[in-house]
Amino acid sequence: MSSVTEPVAQDSPLDLETVEASVDSQRQGLGLLALAVRAHQARAGMTAAKILMRSGKAKLVVLAIDATDDAKRTVTYLANESDIPVWEYPTCDELSKFFNGAAKNVLTILDPNIANGIMMKAGMRFSRTAKPHQRRQKRYGQKKNL
Repeated sequence: MSSVTEPVAQDSPLDLETVEASVDSQRQGLGLLALAVRAHQARAGMTAAKILMRSGKAKLVVLAIDATDDAKRTVTYLANESDIPVWEYPTCDELSKFFNGAAKNVLTILDPNIANGIMMKAGMRFSRTAKPHQRRQKRYGQKKNL
């Protein structure tokens, strides 16, 4: 039995403009990661990610594509348990540039607005926890009619 693969059609929907737009949006997502680090709204490392996900302070978890299987399994389990989105894009080398060369597999974003921006650039759905205006309405209630 020989395995024969079918040739790819010449009229494939893969367009150069679509690929360039995707790469550009991924770069903008990395720019927002840099903004989160400069604003002290990001924490690096597995221990920080575990603590922040369990406490509910994490709004987005950025996981390196080349992270270890154990790290991926732990992060995805805790993220699913806490309903936190996970973005798997940059490599460990790209994440380490944000922290002066220290090798990190996981980056946790604390700010809901930065997390929404990254998810929008990455093409992810919005998180329920990343809408601070709804929490404010719930906390303070409706305005009273004068």
